[in-house]
Amino acid sequence: MIRYKKEFKQSLVEMHNQGRSYTDLSAEYGPSVDSIRNWIDQYMNGLDCASQQETA
Repeated sequence: MIRYKKEFKQSLVEMHNQGRSYTDLSAEYGPSVDSIRNWIDQYMNGLDCASQQETA
């Protein structure tokens, strides 16, 4: 399993908040659409994106 750093996840969340789609972010940066959606949901619910223990 690929693990992602908290900063990477946060940058994808920020790009999505600026209008980028899940699909575009997934195609450009590699994580699945579902992973990106989960990170955004966590961020919107006030949870730290690193709570999934994914770091690399």
